[in-house]
Amino acid sequence: MYMMDQLLHLLVAINNKFINLYENLANSLKFLGRNLEAIDIIEKKILVNVNKDSEVLSSLASNYCSIGNIPKGIQYYKESLDLNPNVKTYGSYVFNLNYLNDLNFKEYFEAINKINNSYKKYLIKEDVNKNNPIKNNNKINLGF
Repeated sequence: MYMMDQLLHLLVAINNKFINLYENLANSLKFLGRNLEAIDIIEKKILVNVNKDSEVLSSLASNYCSIGNIPKGIQYYKESLDLNPNVKTYGSYVFNLNYLNDLNFKEYFEAINKINNSYKKYLIKEDVNKNNPIKNNNKINLGF
């Protein structure tokens, strides 16, 4: 791990576009259950070298929640949602709010409403009974 860290540090020093390699390494470590190492990489490398990114903050939040530091994870979910409110992050945020000892119900239901509002654009607005042949007294043709 130490040699990989040195190599990545050198690549980022050469060109800041290689910062995504840190992100990929952190995601791989999280997948392997090595959340503390993933947190270390994200906090020390990514947040120091580039502007805050909502996906990176969401990943950091997920790692903190995975090790049981829910309040810090919630803090990073909030920062991620401030940058880019999306349904996936809201879902993770609401899920982890349930594990807080001092749950703020107002905050919880505001997040639920934001999720509901984001799904409204996907609802079909046509009349359901319009295509129902039984309600429209249409005959059903059966062929044998």
